[in-house]
Amino acid sequence: MSVPPPYRLLIADDEPPARMLLREYLRDVQDIVLVGEAENGVEAVAAINALKPDAVILDIQMPELTGFEVLERVDTVPQVIFSTAFNEFAVRAFEENAVDYLLKPYTKDRFERGIAKLKERVNSASASIAHLETLSQLLTNFPRQETAQPHIQSQQHNTLSRLMVRSGSRIIPVLVESIMWIEAAEDYAVLHTEQGKFTSSTGIGELEKRLKSDVFMRVHRSAMINIHYLKHVETDASGNLTVILVNGAKVKVSRSYTAQIRGLIV
Repeated sequence: MSVPPPYRLLIADDEPPARMLLREYLRDVQDIVLVGEAENGVEAVAAINALKPDAVILDIQMPELTGFEVLERVDTVPQVIFSTAFNEFAVRAFEENAVDYLLKPYTKDRFERGIAKLKERVNSASASIAHLETLSQLLTNFPRQETAQPHIQSQQHNTLSRLMVRSGSRIIPVLVESIMWIEAAEDYAVLHTEQGKFTSSTGIGELEKRLKSDVFMRVHRSAMINIHYLKHVETDASGNLTVILVNGAKVKVSRSYTAQIRGLIV
């Protein structure tokens, strides 16, 4: 049986004694590795985006940005345990799908109960992802019944209507038609939609194969756009193109894909 990797944890708290106490508590916790610390909201956003921790112990009242504002600005929301001296934010914290709400000062026993909830949440989310991946593989390999009109079947190729992506501890459907553009992020892809940003564990190359080629157009090795959201195309003095989408997003077109954009001009 394979041993699961340790959970990667970030601490974000503006009080040095609070961070020191958390480090002390974590020494006796198995399967948790501390990957970084942040002293204010801006640092927390940068650290979460850069380190991509599985979870964060997050103070609410911090300089620069509050804990809630941090969650609004990160690319992907990790599991969250709020740690604060104020009890009036508890309702909103659980509306944000928090794992736990630690009210300062809390004991080591109370902290460990929060960590136990975190592990249970992460394990549950991982099991859900594994189940969905298995289901997706089964559906992909399921033999399709031959029809008397094979040309209709070929026309229905690459007609995914939704993608299942992870958002915090949940697996949610994202309508393909709501995706404005897709951005590569190493082995992952960021889906920019009307509802916000979501991270897909499938890379941009594989997504390009699955999505409608007459709707989604690759404009860069790191970007693909939904032409239904294209507002206009700008060109500079050097002939470089930039796609402007209806929400104001600007996506650069690399020279190797310029011909595809120019092909839309009639």
